[in-house]
Amino acid sequence: MLPLLLPWILVELVLLIIVFLILKKWRIGLLVAFIVMVFNLWSECVPFSLNIQSKDTVCPRLRVMCFNIKGTSPDMPQKAVEIAKLINCYSPDIVFVSEIKGRYKPQLDSLLRDKLPYTTYTRGESNCFYSRYLLNGWKKLGDVNNKVGAYVCTISVDTDSVVVIGCHLTSNNYASNRKYITPDSVVSHNDFITYIHDVRRAYEKRTKEAYLICEEINNSKFPVILMGDFNDVGGSKTIKIIENARLRDAWWEKGLGYGATIHYPLPYRIDHIMYSKALKLEKIKVVDSEGLSDHDALYSEFVIQK
Repeated sequence: MLPLLLPWILVELVLLIIVFLILKKWRIGLLVAFIVMVFNLWSECVPFSLNIQSKDTVCPRLRVMCFNIKGTSPDMPQKAVEIAKLINCYSPDIVFVSEIKGRYKPQLDSLLRDKLPYTTYTRGESNCFYSRYLLNGWKKLGDVNNKVGAYVCTISVDTDSVVVIGCHLTSNNYASNRKYITPDSVVSHNDFITYIHDVRRAYEKRTKEAYLICEEINNSKFPVILMGDFNDVGGSKTIKIIENARLRDAWWEKGLGYGATIHYPLPYRIDHIMYSKALKLEKIKVVDSEGLSDHDALYSEFVIQK
C-alpha cells in the first residue's frame, strides 16, 4: 500500500518545503527536501531526464509499444480504427496489446497486420503481440496452478536476437470471485474492508507473477525487453523484484515528470517498459490515448549494442 501513497506524500512534502522557505526556515526546508529526494529515488516516482538521443546510425534499432486498449468495451468497433491509427502513427516494430476481446480481434488484425504481420494471438487470450518481425518460440508463462498474464517470444533484428515479454499482471480491482470492484464502488465500511483485502491479495499475486517472470529473464541468453500493464507502481515489490533481475525501468532512466498512464480514480504510472542494460535506451514517451482507453500507451526506442 505504501508505494500507492508515496506520490501524494511527496506532493505534501513539497508543499511543506514551500511553506518553510516562505517562513525563512531554511534548515528545516532543506531537511524536508532531502527526505523528498530519498523517497523519490526509492520509489522511482518522478524522473528528470533530458531524454537526449544518440546519433548512432550503425547499430540496429528496435521500436516497441505497449497499450492496454480496453478492448472489451461495446464501442470497440468504432474505436478500433482510431486505436490502429494511434499505433501505426508511431510505427513500432513490435506492440503488446492488452484487453482485446476475441470477437473484435479480426477487425484489429485487418487494421494492423499490413505493417505488423506477425501475431501471437490464440483463442481465449485477451493479450497479444503484433510484430514486423517473426515471433519465435512463443509461449505463455506459468502453469495450471500459477497462471501469469505474461507472454514470451524471441525476435531477430538483423543478426541480433532479443527476448520480448509482454505482461498484464493481476489487477487490484478484481475480487477472488472475479467481481470487478473499483474505489468509487465502495459505499460502506464492509466494502472498504473488502476492497483493501482484494488490493493486498492482488499485491501478493503480482509478487508471485514477478518471480516467475524473473525466472524467465534469468534463463535468457539474449537481452530482454519486458513491457505491459503491470498494475503496479514504482517502488512496489513487483517492480523491485524485476529490477533485481537486472532490468531497468525505461521511464525512470529517460522519462520526464510523473508519467501517469492511468488517470482515474487517481493518476498512476502502472504501465512500464523495462529492459536489459545490454540494450541502449534512446527514448521513452507516454502516448495520450485521447479517450480511446482508460490507459495511455507507452512507446520506446532502443539501440541494440554490438
